Amino acid sequence: MAELSDLLRERETRGLRGALIARVIVALLFIGLLLLVHGNLRELALSLPLCLAAGVAGWVLLRLLARGAPPTVIGLAGTGIDLTVLILSPIIWLHSVGGPEAMPWSFTIKGGLASVTIFVIVLNALALRPLYPAVATLGSATVYMGFVVAAITDPRAQLTVDYAEALMGPALGIGLTISNLAMILLVGGVICVVTLLARRLTFDGVRLEKATSQLGRYFSPAVRDKISAASGSFLEPGGEEQVVAVLFCDIRDFTKLSESMSP
Repeated sequence: MAELSDLLRERETRGLRGALIARVIVALLFIGLLLLVHGNLRELALSLPLCLAAGVAGWVLLRLLARGAPPTVIGLAGTGIDLTVLILSPIIWLHSVGGPEAMPWSFTIKGGLASVTIFVIVLNALALRPLYPAVATLGSATVYMGFVVAAITDPRAQLTVDYAEALMGPALGIGLTISNLAMILLVGGVICVVTLLARRLTFDGVRLEKATSQLGRYFSPAVRDKISAASGSFLEPGGEEQVVAVLFCDIRDFTKLSESMSP
């Protein structure tokens, strides 16, 4: 069982490494986009440090993981980076266009915040451990609801049930907000279940691989492969008749010889 846990830990570490590399690449891509398309210098000045910090943090976690840091600590730290970016990005955008005085808080949840949370949840599922997407789902839903509360408590807050007005205007759409929150929780829940099933399949595969290797200690490779690939009928009573040659071999005076030797 310890060997199985070690193999699962190795595969989880591999997934975490891929997720951290993805975070660094995304940060670099956003830095490149900000430098190429910088129509708003204020947004550039606010967003560039956030992208740099996220990229550096991902690289540091990648180095710590390579040096043997606990995968659970690294995985949760990576989720923390994602949630921090998720919180600061809408705030930075709002301040880049004049701040809360110029734009209502409702616009912070109209710029694809729900879609970004889905990407965050999927990114945290790469390690095939349900803990990370579960934390990312709950954290993303909390962040989203935080911006919803900020939008509702804004003195200029307007509520509407009209989809077009909620999407394009300053009003906060009740149905759209509820559906976005439901989508975050639903997609997060599905991804957690899929991650759990994938982890169990990985565990079963590792266990079968270990059992097959153990058979190789007692049978020839041909017999081992035949047993591993056999159907259920192979183990049923009745057996299989074959013409074989059997060799019985003994060492002369083995008992007397073994009494004078160590094990």
